[in-house]
Amino acid sequence: MSALRRVFSFQSLFVLILVAAGSWFAVQEFRERLVFVKETDARITAQLVTVSSRVDGWLTQLHAEEGQQVKRDAPIASLDDRAARLQLTQLEAQRGGIEAEQRRLDAESQMVEEQTRMLLATRASRVRAAEAVVQSLKPQLDLAREELARVQSLYKDGVASKQSLDQARTLVHQLHGQYLSAVARHAEAQGEMAEAQASRARVDVLASEAEKLRHRAAQITGEIEENRLAIGDRVVPSPLTGVVDRVFVEPGEYLRAGQRIALIHDPKHMWIEANIKETELRRLRPEQPVHIVVDAYPEAQLSGRVERIGQATTSTFALLPNPNPSGNFTKITQRVPVRIVIEQTDKRLRPGLMAEVHIDVR
Repeated sequence: MSALRRVFSFQSLFVLILVAAGSWFAVQEFRERLVFVKETDARITAQLVTVSSRVDGWLTQLHAEEGQQVKRDAPIASLDDRAARLQLTQLEAQRGGIEAEQRRLDAESQMVEEQTRMLLATRASRVRAAEAVVQSLKPQLDLAREELARVQSLYKDGVASKQSLDQARTLVHQLHGQYLSAVARHAEAQGEMAEAQASRARVDVLASEAEKLRHRAAQITGEIEENRLAIGDRVVPSPLTGVVDRVFVEPGEYLRAGQRIALIHDPKHMWIEANIKETELRRLRPEQPVHIVVDAYPEAQLSGRVERIGQATTSTFALLPNPNPSGNFTKITQRVPVRIVIEQTDKRLRPGLMAEVHIDVR
């Protein structure tokens, strides 16, 4: 009988312990649900940047491997640039020839301008000299003609002799001839002056040709800069300081413009993406503290904070949305993406790792 009582007492004690343990776990679970919003299906995420080439070409060398730390603007890959460099040499030679021709035209234009200036000065002097002769002979001829008319009148009256009349006529003929010669020389000097002025058109033609060459040189300069840019694009740099996650190509392959070469992420800029049930949204606020446990490192207790709460559910962005055309409806709790900021100090975290988050909503 005493043995039965002892067995009964042990069973009662065991049941009491089970009840106490269950009550304790229930209280803890209740407290957990009251104080925290918990999500076990959370993933560490980073901004994976695709490194690609801007030009086509043969891949000659890879400067980075998977897992390697790279700095911003450090070379990731090199493409064959021999054809581009040869074209650059040709363009520079063309520009050099155009610049030499331009210098020749400028020198010739200056020479023609100087010759034209001197010629115009000489022709102007001749015009002025011929005009002065004409101006001096004109009154002499007029005076001689008046004298001839007077002598002719006196000769008719018998006062003047035949010799005086002949002398007056001879003087008029001489002065008239000299005057006509002076007028001809003046006209000739004016023609030479017009010819010298017409030679200025040669200067304008040379200036027009030089202007065309300057435009052509500017065009080739633009092509040279474009070619230098294309040569620079044959060395693909890293867009950020980070870690190479994956390399997709091998040396010797022919790459197309835009073809991805590698994936890189910044280990200092990582976050956790957790899809929280819509029924918990009313309890969430930005800047709430978060306790984080990463499955890969369960001993590491990490902390973070809520940075952003999504404005649409994950199903909104599904590739195959379900419009429910049949009318059959099964209500499913939707989830909203929540971004949680986490600081990584030891650089052990990697994109894609699973984590559990406990958002403190007190």
